Amino acid sequence: MLYKILLFLVFSYSLIFSDGDQFKVNEHSVNAVIGDVSFVDKFGFAPDNKTNETLRLTTHLEYVEKKLRKADVSHLSSELKEKRFQLLNYLREYIEAESYPKNYHHPNKRQSVFIDINGNICAVGYLVERSVDRQTAEKINKDYKFSSIFEIDNSFFEEWISESGFTKKELAMIQPAYGPNPEEDINQEYDIASSVLIGVNTSLSFVNASQIFRGRQNKTIPILGLVTGSTQLIMGIANYPNNSSVNERNRELSLLNIGFSTLTISLSSYNLFKNKENPENSYTFRLKNFSLPQNNSGMGISVTKSF
Repeated sequence: MLYKILLFLVFSYSLIFSDGDQFKVNEHSVNAVIGDVSFVDKFGFAPDNKTNETLRLTTHLEYVEKKLRKADVSHLSSELKEKRFQLLNYLREYIEAESYPKNYHHPNKRQSVFIDINGNICAVGYLVERSVDRQTAEKINKDYKFSSIFEIDNSFFEEWISESGFTKKELAMIQPAYGPNPEEDINQEYDIASSVLIGVNTSLSFVNASQIFRGRQNKTIPILGLVTGSTQLIMGIANYPNNSSVNERNRELSLLNIGFSTLTISLSSYNLFKNKENPENSYTFRLKNFSLPQNNSGMGISVTKSF
């Protein structure tokens, strides 16, 4: 039993550490093969979620490019050496442009993205685009948008790798995992305003419903409900994301605003315009004083129902 546990531990560490770079790889690392060793090598400390994303990606790609240029390629044919050299030059172009994709779809972890919704392509995708064409890169993206290099099961891609001068592991070293898009966070002012209006309009909806039930004709509450309900409705529509997959939480909050405001507007409208036409079945509550024996006084509630 003990040897099985030891084998399991050895296997686990072989997945975590690779290529002689003793650095832990996890779902928050910039690369699935070498983790954040590039950043530590350059700056002497590990990055965190406050580290500039472009800096992390550029640091990683520059590290890998340097490492791949120094790799022993004596076993490659002259044709593959030339192809590899050309692709590394393309990689240098890509690094200098710094037009990296963004992770719009996975807010809780770093994720590989072949081509994002804005058309920005990943490093390996750029190598395919420059050496073949954009259409081919988009075909790969269609089926493997969030896949790692090891997960792409495409015959053309496999053939491209065999003719690139790179191994699949080397390409996996290039492929970054992108951090959650900062735009995923809801604007703080919108978050606070939504919370306030949800609370206010929930209260007004209850009061409107109470007045409708009792047949009261106080216009202040329904008019106030129409104002705050309309404000929340406009705010919800204005902040609804054009592409709901880009900002899921923002979409949900906007739908919540639209739903609450619609309820408030509906109850306020009915209370203001419809309820006054049906004053019957209304209830009136009054406080009354009355006398008790031995000259004592008391207070009670009088309820009057109108028909």
